[in-house]
Amino acid sequence: MQPQTIAKLVAAGMTYIAFGVETGNSDRQKRLQKNLNFKRLFATMRELAKYEVKTKCFFMLGFPDETVAEMAETINMAVELRRLGMDYFSIFPVSVYPGTELARQFPVESFSSGLDAHMPEIIRDGLEIDFQNQALLKQRFNRLLSQRQMIEAVSYAWEKVDRAESICVEELAAVISDAADADNG
Repeated sequence: MQPQTIAKLVAAGMTYIAFGVETGNSDRQKRLQKNLNFKRLFATMRELAKYEVKTKCFFMLGFPDETVAEMAETINMAVELRRLGMDYFSIFPVSVYPGTELARQFPVESFSSGLDAHMPEIIRDGLEIDFQNQALLKQRFNRLLSQRQMIEAVSYAWEKVDRAESICVEELAAVISDAADADNG
């Protein structure tokens, strides 16, 4: 968004805006046909912060073929946006819905979220997990992660973005590995 456009929107009464960023990986952006210009997004976030416009960005982790390095890119992008003024954010496990670009790209992919998309928040907030979801935690989320590993990755991401702390791939890999140990123990 151009600075003059933001100024006009603020003058017209804009106080909040949300962005569906989804991923911090430029190759995945292209595959999802989003093609966000990350430099422009960063500049827009800075400009919106100047006007004290409340901002929220949405991110997803756990694409069917996503690597730990790609997840770290998304988390670090969210951290950078937080540092630039992003007020609110949501990080969700990916859900593949029929008729979407993801469903087209992964038609036979073994992929089953199964969990409530808010499960990481439920765990983070110390709310009770019902028996059905407890049993689901050991099941696969995608080729790389179990449901528990996905929850731990998203919870970890949420915590780091909230504190505006960058991560390295090895840190995230360790979180995922520890969750695998919990699945097996």
